[in-house]
Amino acid sequence: MKALLCGAFLSGADYLLLDEPTNHLDGQGREWLYQQLDRWRGGGIIASHDRELLARMPRILELTPTALRSYGGSYADYRQQRDAEQQAARAALEHAATERPPHPGANAKRA
Repeated sequence: MKALLCGAFLSGADYLLLDEPTNHLDGQGREWLYQQLDRWRGGGIIASHDRELLARMPRILELTPTALRSYGGSYADYRQQRDAEQQAARAALEHAATERPPHPGANAKRA
């Protein structure tokens, strides 16, 4: 895996597309990758579940079934922003449920 990553960094490409680049790397290999990414001046998209790697990223993109969302900052910043968005959405939903006018005829007597 490290040889493939070396090839990507040395290729002269403007952009990197890396899918789970820390898989199959030991601790030393991960540190090497982090250093290479810190020095990288091109663009890139990295798909990863590695929280340590995500913590080093300047922007997080989240792909959901309905949208692609962009969050500035590290993984911790992303989590904080997402938690705030979810809390606001829950509050708006609860508010809408309590502010809903009663259904016409809801209190009407049945014959």
